[in-house]
Amino acid sequence: MGQSPNKNIKRLRRKDITKILDTIKERFDVDFPSDYLFYETAKGKIYIISPEFQNFDFENMRIDKGGFYFCERKGDFLRLSMQAAQKIGQIAKSAKIEPKNSLKLTEPDYLTYMKGEEIKTDHPNNSSILLIFQDEVFCWAQVKDGYIINYVPKAYRGTIII
Repeated sequence: MGQSPNKNIKRLRRKDITKILDTIKERFDVDFPSDYLFYETAKGKIYIISPEFQNFDFENMRIDKGGFYFCERKGDFLRLSMQAAQKIGQIAKSAKIEPKNSLKLTEPDYLTYMKGEEIKTDHPNNSSILLIFQDEVFCWAQVKDGYIINYVPKAYRGTIII
C-alpha cells in the first residue's frame, strides 16, 4: 500500500507513526494504539483511520482527507486536535491513569477558555498540556508567557455546558 497516488494525502511510514506515538507517550504518559492508519495532507495535517481499513484499496480513489483530524505536524512540533486530545483522555481513563501534563480547569476557567480567551497559569512555558473539565479531557493547549493559548476552533466556542 505505502504511498498513495493522491498528491494531497499520503500514508505515513511506520517510522513517522512511531515518532508521533512516542511524542504522545513522552508528553502525556499515554500509550496510543499503534494499529491506526495515519495519513498526512500536503499542509501537514494528520488524519487517522480505523485499523479495520488496513486492507482497503485506496488506489483509485481521490481522497483529500479521511478519518478524523488528529494533529498538525510542523517539524517535531505536534498540535493535537480536540478529537485527538479527547481520544488520549479516553485511553488514559480506560487505563485508570491521569495523563501527565494535564490541567483540571474550574468551571469559571473552562467558561472563559470556551469563549476563546486565554487563561493565566503557572505551568512551564512552551509546554503542551491536556485540559480537563469535569474529569474529561476536552482539548490540547500550549502554554506561552504564563498563559494557556486558546486553540479551540470557533465552531466549538460558546458558553453552554452539555
